[in-house]
Amino acid sequence: MKANRGAYAVAFLATAFAQIIVADKSLADPRGLWRTQDGATVRVASCGGAVCGTMVSPAPGKSNTDVDNPDPDKRQRSVVGVEVMISMTPNGPNKWSGRLYSLAGGQTINGSIVEVDDRTIRVEGCAGPLCGGQIMTRIR
Repeated sequence: MKANRGAYAVAFLATAFAQIIVADKSLADPRGLWRTQDGATVRVASCGGAVCGTMVSPAPGKSNTDVDNPDPDKRQRSVVGVEVMISMTPNGPNKWSGRLYSLAGGQTINGSIVEVDDRTIRVEGCAGPLCGGQIMTRIR
């Protein structure tokens, strides 16, 4: 009888541990289609061993071209398809770090994605001493 209790305890713990792993994997996945606070749409997808985000549509009322890019040859390019989250790799629970391209100002800065929950991420970055971020909401 004691052997059966031990086997049941091991089976119970293994099942509980497997459920925790599955729950963590379902939460920690920023891939999908996201809406920024100003209404732009960004697709986050796998890119090699990282995740990257590309602009799907600009925010309503914003320029369709990369007008603030420091490279004059790129100022007329469409923002659709521009990579705005670059090589974001896991950096802790529910966090990915890499580079962010800001269409407002045309800067590429260090930044991170933090998954708040399965419907919300926070994108954060710093340019020198100034840091900021925004919440993005999952579309799908």
